[in-house]
Amino acid sequence: MRISQGEDPEVGIVLDDNHEESLRFHKWVNEIKYGRDQAIGRNIKSLCFVDDIGYPLVQAADMLAYAARDRQQCLNDGTTSELQPSIYEKLTNNRASEPEVLGPIELDALEALEAGGPGSDDLSKPQMRVPLGPRI
Repeated sequence: MRISQGEDPEVGIVLDDNHEESLRFHKWVNEIKYGRDQAIGRNIKSLCFVDDIGYPLVQAADMLAYAARDRQQCLNDGTTSELQPSIYEKLTNNRASEPEVLGPIELDALEALEAGGPGSDDLSKPQMRVPLGPRI
């Protein structure tokens, strides 16, 4: 997707159709769209929940999230993953497209936003996204 300077991007969100999580996520997106973050929320044009069996890209995203979390946990703990190293390499195109892992500050801010309490302003801080970690 190309975005010209000054142009607002259009965002479409596709998620695995998990009943408990989909309701919570729908509420969170509505809070962004119709709450205090309307400048960001107006860019969200669609929110879809799909069965990951019928949409293999959603299943691939689940696999990548699992592998990325496993890798980060191993880096933090100094342990070795039970996953074959090639799985992470293949999912990230030999680490050319590594995902970011949300840090504790951002997770706390998201929780505060959901609860509408103090700390929800922390989402605007740029240092809250942390890279997945050193390449090993």
